[in-house]
Amino acid sequence: MPDAISLQQLLDSGVVITPHEAIAVVQQLLRTPWDASATRSLRLDDLMLFADGRVEHPACEEPEESEIGRLLDALL
Repeated sequence: MPDAISLQQLLDSGVVITPHEAIAVVQQLLRTPWDASATRSLRLDDLMLFADGRVEHPACEEPEESEIGRLLDALL
């Protein structure tokens, strides 16, 4: 397994993400710093899941609550 995979690649490969795993991903994202000057939105292609369970994203603007909801929906 590679050191990291995008969440989109993970979903495309058929892996089923459980509700508690999806919540853990979102909780990690909400604890990370956001780039106030960025114009990029949060995308599954950009969210990287590492072998140690860490989730990282590129510089992007802080998501609105609706974007977090869409992310949870996409993961589940």
